[in-house]
Amino acid sequence: MPVEKFSRLPEFAKPYIYSIHLKPNLETFVCEGSERINIEILQSTSYLELHSLDIDVISVNLKLENGIEWFDLKYELNPKWQTLKIHLSQTIHPQKVELYIEFVAKHNDQMHGFYRSAYKDGQGETKYVVSTHFESTFARMSFPCWDEPLYKARFNITLEVEEKLVALSNMHILSETVENGKKIAKFDTTPLMSTYMIAFAAGELEFIEAFSNNDIPVRVYTLPGQSQQAHYTLEVAIKSFNWYTNWFDFPQPLQKVDLLSVPDTIMGAMENWGLIICQDRFIIQDPLKTSSYRKMYNTIIISHEVVHFWFGNLVTMKWWTDLWLKEGFASFMSYLFTGENYPEYNVWMHFLKMQMAPAFELDGLRSSHPIVVPIENPNELDEIYDSITYEKSNCVLRMLCNYLSEPIFQEALRNYLKQFQYSNAETINLWDDLSRVSGQNIIKLMSSWTKQMGFPLVNVEQRIESGKRILKLCQERFILDGKSDDQDLVWKIPINICAESSPDRAKFKILMTDREQEFELEGVQPNEWIKLNQGNAGFYRVQYTDEMLESFLPTIKNKKMHAMDRFGIANDLFALVESGRIPATNFLDFVQACSNEDNHIVWEALDSGLEQISKIHMFYKDGTIQRRFHGFVNNILSPIAEIVGWESNPNEDSQMSFLRATILNRLAHSSHPETIKTALQKFKKHFEDKVDLDKDLRPIIYNVIAKHIGKDGISKLLQILQSCGLTEIERDCLTAMAQVEDEASLEETFKFCILDKNTRPEDYPFLILGTKETQVGQKFIWKWFKENYKEMVSIYGSVNSQPFLNCLKYIVEGRCEEKFADEFEAFFKSHLSDNEIQIMDRPIRQSSEGIRIRSRLLNQNGQLIEEWLTKNSF
Repeated sequence: MPVEKFSRLPEFAKPYIYSIHLKPNLETFVCEGSERINIEILQSTSYLELHSLDIDVISVNLKLENGIEWFDLKYELNPKWQTLKIHLSQTIHPQKVELYIEFVAKHNDQMHGFYRSAYKDGQGETKYVVSTHFESTFARMSFPCWDEPLYKARFNITLEVEEKLVALSNMHILSETVENGKKIAKFDTTPLMSTYMIAFAAGELEFIEAFSNNDIPVRVYTLPGQSQQAHYTLEVAIKSFNWYTNWFDFPQPLQKVDLLSVPDTIMGAMENWGLIICQDRFIIQDPLKTSSYRKMYNTIIISHEVVHFWFGNLVTMKWWTDLWLKEGFASFMSYLFTGENYPEYNVWMHFLKMQMAPAFELDGLRSSHPIVVPIENPNELDEIYDSITYEKSNCVLRMLCNYLSEPIFQEALRNYLKQFQYSNAETINLWDDLSRVSGQNIIKLMSSWTKQMGFPLVNVEQRIESGKRILKLCQERFILDGKSDDQDLVWKIPINICAESSPDRAKFKILMTDREQEFELEGVQPNEWIKLNQGNAGFYRVQYTDEMLESFLPTIKNKKMHAMDRFGIANDLFALVESGRIPATNFLDFVQACSNEDNHIVWEALDSGLEQISKIHMFYKDGTIQRRFHGFVNNILSPIAEIVGWESNPNEDSQMSFLRATILNRLAHSSHPETIKTALQKFKKHFEDKVDLDKDLRPIIYNVIAKHIGKDGISKLLQILQSCGLTEIERDCLTAMAQVEDEASLEETFKFCILDKNTRPEDYPFLILGTKETQVGQKFIWKWFKENYKEMVSIYGSVNSQPFLNCLKYIVEGRCEEKFADEFEAFFKSHLSDNEIQIMDRPIRQSSEGIRIRSRLLNQNGQLIEEWLTKNSF
């Protein structure tokens, strides 16, 4: 019997106006609804088919163009394909009709559809707010609809709520009346838009407001008592709205912009046109308690969601295959905005750690996927909301913008937006506009980056002939497992080259198009170093000869090479270790050469390698090598710690805060006695005398308390968790509590937080994340997960929900035993249905591949590192 396959909706009918009336109920969590859908019938048909999921359909009527009405039409629901098929009384020919549906939906607690979130008010009473998350395929859980991005329509929304509640939607309110104690809010008609960006919300809310340069009201809505902590968010929202309007030369048509803070969201933030909905951690900030990193990150996130008004909402991808068209561009533009408007963050420096490093990590796996990835069933695409779609796309766009120049890039984007406004586009459409403006074949240049999986490693050799520097370059796909790529892929690589005589700019720009090429560089002195990928603008790694790498060391020590380039060398170097191309001892020698490094982003790259080496030695022999390795780390970092200290200065550069946190965090994880002692002292004053902790060092201190105080420390962190009232601190507590090295305490903590539902489902991954820091935790979490697997799936609704995928990732992130990879795969094969196995195939392969890479890293380097430590007296 042939297997039934997913298919898109038939294209013989197209909705063009929805009129939707919903009655959200925050007590029964039952939402009564009705809708009239104006539809254009394009081909003769005897049925209509649209999407519906977990909705009780009460009645279906149809009105033909000639006024004839058909009542109580028969219909059938298909839960597997989430469709509603309506059988017509007879075949109808092309015309415009009106479809009427009455239905009842639910406000679930799984963070998708029109869902509910619980919170405690000032009196400790449980209250609820209902809001939406419809991307990618959850609008169908709120109202029957053509739930594919191609089916753009206009929407007339009416919400009927309790009189005390605030009702919100994408557009501004046209009228608000009260009937029988109910408030009826009618919203203006939306522009043409896809169903996934429709939004509703209702709850006891308050707001703050300001106006854009075009006098558009911008509001931030929060739960009661929180709005005064949202002023920075309002500032960023207005500033980004104004800046994007000018940069794109395209004012938005909406007459208002709202941002809403809710307790729970499945994706963190969602760009619904006119009503951005964010988890409260992105909206609420406390000047004394919100960390420097969180403030910077929130700036990026808010500006990311705002730019979606242009990329995603105004111009939408035709199908989910081109998801990157909105997410990659929103990511890139948010960095462009932040770099221009908040120079104090030095955001392009952080870009390397926050965007490039995770993109390299995932795309270095054999089980990665291309940026443009074929999507058949969009119900299964949560797995591609990942570091390829977001971070790699961002990196590739940065590389392209750098190659073409920002003015050319900007002009092409302006043309693209004007050409496809209120419509749908594909990747090829964007390349066409970029090609026209630049005069180059962008399709040919960029296809290797968007259609091919992975990225290149450029091997460099050099020689001097007749006073010219000759570079011999050879490219291959970089794969972390160290094996060759059987596809024999080649990329077109824009390469910027800096030199000792011009370390802060690209002295040469070349385009590598073949597997092997030679390039002549003039004007380079014989003893002068040259470095590829100046500023780390390109998405590729570089392997130098030992001689070339050695030539970098003096300029790295005296810091005359730019910090972004020092980061690139360190980051590439450890990746070469992971892939087995060079021994880990080469990296340790490099770390020693960086002993006077004072730039936080360079230390982020070094720290990442040190962390990986430390974690794999958790499982090596009896743990003595890990303790000796910690001695080496402490020896390198303690002099820097003395310089940065524990106290921040009121006017210091924020980059010093990042450096201080990076150094002290690594020392704490390496059980540095003085660091542990100071952390314990500071926590004592904090807990007993209510002395505020440094907001950037708080996570480090909490981690020390859990690890070194144990059960009593967990008890105190739990008290902070329940009383702090700030999501960032709650998550710091959760991650720390999971680092206690006592299985009974872990059991109690996980029962209290997850099984007894005393914390929010969106925060469970942060609790699980902490377990990777100890051997006890790593073994515990796998045992606990297997025992509570069904409960975790039930909490999130499905195995492909983003929080569940995050939990899965964190459970195995520290493991490095080959046999565990086998056990991990076997568990899911025996516990997943055939459909779930298909959905989870790539995430499972990625997780087990990561385990095996770490296993090989330990097997190849364990003995070498042990000998190196002995040689260096550690």
